[in-house]
Amino acid sequence: MAAITPDDFLPADAAQEWKADLLAAQRAWITFKQKDCDAVAYEWYGGTGANFAVGSCLHDHTVQRTKDLRERYQNR
Repeated sequence: MAAITPDDFLPADAAQEWKADLLAAQRAWITFKQKDCDAVAYEWYGGTGANFAVGSCLHDHTVQRTKDLRERYQNR
């Protein structure tokens, strides 16, 4: 969020809209991540690997999302 600041090419109202959209996208992504990884548990239904599979899924999604956000905003 700190990378999104008004400048000569981005008016303040557009920066605020961008931040709001990014926040909404992040909230939707969190829901997606949880539901997607909940579904992974059914692939292991009744098995001892379910908890590990779900944890791995959550970790993998989070690592990828963090990478995507850094690539997009780190050098803005």
